[in-house]
Amino acid sequence: MGYRFERGLHDDHGLAEVDKFIYPLRRAFPLVADGIAATQATADVPIEALEARNVLDGRKLLTQIQFSGQATYPFGWTATPLPAASTLEAEAINQEASRLLDAFDAVADLALAEGVHQAVQGNFDRLAGTLETYSTGNFPPDPEVIQTPSTGVSVTHRVAVHFNPSPSTPGYTTPRSIAEPGLDEWLEQVLPPLDKIQCTVDWTDPLTNGARTRVVSLRDLMLRPVDVVALVRADDSPAMTELDDRVMSFVLATDHPRPDAAPVISYLAAPSMRSAFLRRPH
Repeated sequence: MGYRFERGLHDDHGLAEVDKFIYPLRRAFPLVADGIAATQATADVPIEALEARNVLDGRKLLTQIQFSGQATYPFGWTATPLPAASTLEAEAINQEASRLLDAFDAVADLALAEGVHQAVQGNFDRLAGTLETYSTGNFPPDPEVIQTPSTGVSVTHRVAVHFNPSPSTPGYTTPRSIAEPGLDEWLEQVLPPLDKIQCTVDWTDPLTNGARTRVVSLRDLMLRPVDVVALVRADDSPAMTELDDRVMSFVLATDHPRPDAAPVISYLAAPSMRSAFLRRPH
């Protein structure tokens, strides 16, 4: 934490020169040197001679802030004089002190969360070891509380398709094509022409006992390509699908077969020339 504090003072404040406060703060909150009263340096020892390769003790600085209740420079410190700071200099030091408090709180929250996690798991040995590691300042183990197992089905996307953000308006629209016009335009380029995708509907007129046939295309059903994709069913369900209902509704509205007729839809049967002729309304 002391390294983060000094690094912030050195790098993050170009408008205020605050490097001159680093050594006085090291004297006030030493990491190792001057930590024992019997070996403390006298006042005439140059500040630069104290732990020149070390940093201040961030924990001591935080303790002083918490004990004094003053989070602004000079943090209520009166044991040794600290140099006076201008408004910009004091603001820069206060910002780094605030970041130090946030980092300390984050570590404390992580330690508490890890302890609660291990307690809930029933791993009390890991709980004791984790809290002891944080309290003694040793290197803690990787926290397990942040290793949240993923649930659900993993999906890997390998293809990206860029749709036209401003597609042209087609001759007729449906609710799905209005909702996704870019997707509808792209599907129109991928799928065959909808008037070429046809099925045949055959039935026998009970009155004349004559065979009737109607060829129905997807264009006749006033479908857009995005509707076609939505209507396709992957399962082999024997129940009538929405596409079946649309085909039968078209035949009933066009040819008006008798109610006792039983039309049969053939999706895989190629229409004959006569059937193609019957496709046109009479």
